[in-house]
This record gives sequence, structure tokens and C-alpha cells, in this order.
Amino acid sequence: MKYIYTGVFFDAAELSEKFAKYVGEETLSNIIKNPHVTFTFKPSSVDTSLLGKPVCFTVTGYACDRKNQGLSVEVSLIHARLSSEYQTIKHPHITISVSEDGRPVDTGKLCFTPLSESFEITGKYGVFTDKGVLFDDPNPITVREFCLHKTQAMELCVLCDEGWIVGAVWIDHEDIFRIPDSLKDQKVTRHYWKELTIVNADGEKMKIPAHFIDT
Repeated sequence: MKYIYTGVFFDAAELSEKFAKYVGEETLSNIIKNPHVTFTFKPSSVDTSLLGKPVCFTVTGYACDRKNQGLSVEVSLIHARLSSEYQTIKHPHITISVSEDGRPVDTGKLCFTPLSESFEITGKYGVFTDKGVLFDDPNPITVREFCLHKTQAMELCVLCDEGWIVGAVWIDHEDIFRIPDSLKDQKVTRHYWKELTIVNADGEKMKIPAHFIDT
């Protein structure tokens, strides 16, 4: 599989609706089918554990010439491990459409005019390949491999089976941890961070961040 570029991809229908509301309905002849903000062109590798992560942008400007039409954007919410990749983008933008002789890569060169009213849109981090856009790891790994290679020291990992919590793993500095035999060889279907509700010694509820791993 060939990686062509990484980026944040948006739902085309949602973007079209917001574009019509805040900018207008007129476009050039060729509307982009997979609207996105490009992060890295021809990446040598991709951190597949970040695929599918939501990223929120504020749309701040608009520009159009006879070849390119697009929106300038600024990130408003992004995963910490994606932030450094985002910082390498010179002119973050979304190409809306191009003419017959236009190229999406040139949209970033446009002179954007600030919108009278900015708006937000959320997309998912993915990679465009010769097989299409991927938001999931094309080569799923086992729970054991995931805990060894896709986590950080001091993480609390919550193991789930079809959405039900069935165990937990604390990742220490020495990669010494125990995973139930019934789960260690299961394939990871998805993973995500969210708050886990626990109780303290007095029975009072409190929330802590945890890395949920589904099988």
C-alpha cells in the first residue's frame, strides 16, 4: 500500500452545507470529493494509532480565482501527538473546488479574505493511499502488541469486549504488565481516550483519563 498524504478529512455533505450558509453556493467546475486539510505529502510512515482521531478547525477565510476555490483554517482542537505534524503546514486550507486547469495543491497560494462570520468544522485524521482514504489500521494488531508498542508509560488501559469492560492494564516504565490470557491475543478493533469513573476510599466518584482498547 502506498501512502500519498496524511490529513484531516471532512464529511463532504456537512462541509457543503456550511459552505453554502457562510460563504455561498457558487463553486468551480470540479468539486473536491474528499475535502481535507493536507498534513504531510508522501509520508515515509504513518502512526496508525492516530488514524480516526477527531480534529476541529475554525474556518477563517475564503478565496477564489478562476482556477482554485478554498477556505483558510486554523486548528482549534487537536490531539497532542498530531500537533507537531500540524505545525509543519505553511498555509492550512481546504480546497472546495477547482476548474478544469486548476490544481488543488495551488489553493494554499490564494489570498484569503476574512469571513464576516467564522465557523467550525470537525474532521478525522486519516491517510490517503492508492486504495483510498484509511481511518483505521489496515494491519490490526493484538492487544499484547498494542500495549507494548502503541502506549506510553503510566497509561491506564481499559480492555473491552464488544463495548463491555473486561479488564485493565497499567503500563509501567519497564513494559512489565500482565494481560488476561483470554484477551492478549485478541485483535484490536479500535482504541480511544475517554474518562473512566472510579471511586475513592470513601466511595466518592471521580473521573480519570483512560485509554480504552476494544476487541
